Amino acid sequence: MANNDSTENPYVAALFQAWEELRELQEQERALVVKKAQLQQSVDALWPLACPELATAPDIRSMTLADAIRLLVQSCSGRPITIKEIRGKLQDIGFDLSKYSNPLASIHTAASRMVESEELVWLDDEGKKLTAGPELKPVLAAEPDQTAVLGMLGENSTGEK
Repeated sequence: MANNDSTENPYVAALFQAWEELRELQEQERALVVKKAQLQQSVDALWPLACPELATAPDIRSMTLADAIRLLVQSCSGRPITIKEIRGKLQDIGFDLSKYSNPLASIHTAASRMVESEELVWLDDEGKKLTAGPELKPVLAAEPDQTAVLGMLGENSTGEK
């Protein structure tokens, strides 16, 4: 029988140290993901209030089905969502589903294609809950340069131009 005493086998000690470091990094990563989501919600909420002349709401009626799904998934801040929930939320925000003979099937097809391209990820083996994937494309225009916005806000608060 092999002796598992880590004092006699430096590889066992190194393995346990690596596992501990990995666990610590995973905890830090989880904390960063939560903090990032919280900060993104703060930025998203403050942006239209701080810069109403620059913040424009997207016109949901002019979006493609895929872009509307992207917008919904991004607004969920990491919370999983089902195909039926997507349909309900699309209806709630005024997206016209009447142009699809079977809206649920169309949403499912679009979502499946987005899973293939890693924009979305199934969270379960049954394929019922989706969340944002690593390749989720932005729907809205690119975020403005933070330095330029801060400079503009500074000018507005002092009355200078």
